[in-house]
Amino acid sequence: MGGSMTLKWDFKTWARGDKVRDPIQGEFFSTDAIRNPAEAFVREAVQNSLDAATAKPVRVRFYFSGAEGALPANRMARYLNGVWPHLNADGNGLRDVPLPTDACPFLACEDFSTKGLEGDPAQSQEVPGQKNHFYYFFRTEGKSAKSEQQRGRWGIGKYVFPRSSRISSFLAATVRSDQSRYFMGQAVLKSHLIEGKYYKPDGSLAWDSDGLPMPFDDKSLIDDFCADFKLKREMHPGLSVVVPWYDEEIRYQDLVAASARAYFYAVLKGDLIIEIDSPTENLTLSATTMEAVLEERAPALASELQPALALAKWAIGVAATGMSPLTIPPPKNSYKWDDVEFPKPLVAAIKPRVQAGDRVGLRINLSIFPKGTPPIATFFDVFLVRDESDDTGRPVFIRDGLIISDTRPRHRSRGMRALVIVDDSPLATLLGDSENPAHTQWQRDSSHFKGKYTYGPSYIELVTGSVAAIVRAIVEDENAIDRTLLIDFFSLPSGGDGKNNKGAGEKDKKEKEGPEIIDPKPPKLARFRINRIVGGFSVTQGHPDAKLPHQIEISVAYDVRRGNPMSRYRPADFVVGQGPIKIAATELALVEASGNHILASPSGKEFCLTVTGFDPNRDLVVRGVAKEDVSD
Repeated sequence: MGGSMTLKWDFKTWARGDKVRDPIQGEFFSTDAIRNPAEAFVREAVQNSLDAATAKPVRVRFYFSGAEGALPANRMARYLNGVWPHLNADGNGLRDVPLPTDACPFLACEDFSTKGLEGDPAQSQEVPGQKNHFYYFFRTEGKSAKSEQQRGRWGIGKYVFPRSSRISSFLAATVRSDQSRYFMGQAVLKSHLIEGKYYKPDGSLAWDSDGLPMPFDDKSLIDDFCADFKLKREMHPGLSVVVPWYDEEIRYQDLVAASARAYFYAVLKGDLIIEIDSPTENLTLSATTMEAVLEERAPALASELQPALALAKWAIGVAATGMSPLTIPPPKNSYKWDDVEFPKPLVAAIKPRVQAGDRVGLRINLSIFPKGTPPIATFFDVFLVRDESDDTGRPVFIRDGLIISDTRPRHRSRGMRALVIVDDSPLATLLGDSENPAHTQWQRDSSHFKGKYTYGPSYIELVTGSVAAIVRAIVEDENAIDRTLLIDFFSLPSGGDGKNNKGAGEKDKKEKEGPEIIDPKPPKLARFRINRIVGGFSVTQGHPDAKLPHQIEISVAYDVRRGNPMSRYRPADFVVGQGPIKIAATELALVEASGNHILASPSGKEFCLTVTGFDPNRDLVVRGVAKEDVSD
């Protein structure tokens, strides 16, 4: 192989009849759930490395040059021969292009205990049944060599590399198990015009073999590349990718935060080690070092993650025999938690543990039904613990070690911290099929998922609704709401005990300062209940022996990502009592209904207030307070 040792970029010219392409794959990583470019880079790079693992733990190393470690322009020039006309061409999609005289700050990512880009580098088209990783990495878009059991599906994760570069380019070196080594570069611009010639978006730093860009295998070139960009590849199998002129929004501390947030479970489990180096800093996140390193180097991040890390460590150490099993029978039409009956012995076993603040683990057993094949037994695990500091009510969902960061359950359980772990292959495969390209959501209409499974969308609801269902089973036990267990079931935070539901108030803070005090008095009986119904909610009587409330004050708003939903209510959202919102009342008088507030006075034990007409695509937050007659 080898080819000419002159490095030069090559872009193919557009021919009549060719489709004009402006690649947009990188935009799949611009989601609300991804905080910054560093997070997109880390999530995709590490995921690819875990999928290429040959042994555990996989080691992923990031090197952040910063300005102080930038490669001098005279050294960088070797890797940019022939590319400058394309970088400066009209319509290429680039902004803020550096000058040839500028030093090049760079970001590198390399993995170890992986297989590298295997396969014939000369393959130019897909061969059915043949998984050529080199071909899929450098020569395709929207295609992947990964199996359905792996984390990636879409074949566009590699676009996070050019997307992270101000010149939309990357350089890569790979070592394979047979010790062969290859070097190649790639750019992904938009179609562009230079001196009257129209060029296609894709460019390659390679040598030409009858029109096919081929990688270099020259030892001295690859050694120089590794030395220039501070790589530790040597002869270790794996892949090293260098992003020149990285996005200026990427910072060293962002790489640390993204690594910890996205992969703390895989690190604690011992599947992954992440090293983050720079000319002035270096740290290692491993199962034995992560907590101490974060406390020393990123204390605010350590404080943010500490409760989740503690629960994850406990979950990893729990044997299957130490978990409470719950088996869900095959459904008649679709999986629904409303159809699942929690065995009384199970509830009796876990309820006092949750009340006491102990951690609890449940293994949910079920079957999946891929179309055209017999059902497959599978499971997922739920770990939870009371934590009044968690006011989000959102569990952490993890598939194969990757945190699915924008999973939004319909129902929330505020005051309950939870991890939902999907590691078993059949269910992990199903949920992986449903993920969006950025792997931040499970989507019922994903093209890899839709129509592939009987009851398909209901599996997503089953997993995402598991924590709320477990909490509801505990809370509704014996027809009493336990005021020691905070719940915001389907975002309807009410205990109906006549107290404002504001989370940890002054009383809670005082209790936290000293030893936990177990109140010997029985819990107050729920005086009313708020129930989810299609298009809204209803308010009905609570415990039969509870005193009838003089009045019930209801506040309602659509949920928001940050802040208090009630304070962010706007009349443009809805106005209770005005179309399309409808109110119906039985044995109950409406005292007031305006804006997002309802004040109602029950007149009999069978009272019922029904409010419907809300947007079914938005989460609803409803809060209720029982009010006494001051003349009593």
